[in-house]
Amino acid sequence: MSAGVRFAALRCSKWRGDDDPDRLAFGDTGTPLRLDARLRECDYGALKGGPASEVERERMRRISEPFPGRESYRQTVERMRSFLGDVAVGHRSGRVIVIGHSATRWALEHLLKGVPLEELVPAP
Repeated sequence: MSAGVRFAALRCSKWRGDDDPDRLAFGDTGTPLRLDARLRECDYGALKGGPASEVERERMRRISEPFPGRESYRQTVERMRSFLGDVAVGHRSGRVIVIGHSATRWALEHLLKGVPLEELVPAP
C-alpha cells in the first residue's frame, strides 16, 4: 500500500486467523475491517473442497443453473448487488478494499463494468 493512501473500509469474506494476508497487510492502518458473508465464494455444493478441475468443467453450465442443491453464478451476482448497495450507502466517499474470491470478482466485473458472465466465468 502506498504511503499516504487512505481507505475508508476493508471488507472481506471471512476471518481465518492471525496470519491472514488481509490482517497482515492492513492490521495497523486503522482501516476498519468488516466481515461480510456476501463476499464468500460461490457455493459449489458437493464439489466444494474437491479438485478444481471438476468445478472448472461445470462452470459454464452453472452460470444460471445452480450447482446441485446450492448456488449459481447469477445468484452470486445478486449477493454482490446487495453488497454494493450497502457499500454505496455506507461509504459515499473514500476507497473501499474488497477481499473476496473468483466468483465475487466476476460478479463485480459484471455489475460494475457490464462484462457478461459468459465471458468472465470461462476465463483463466
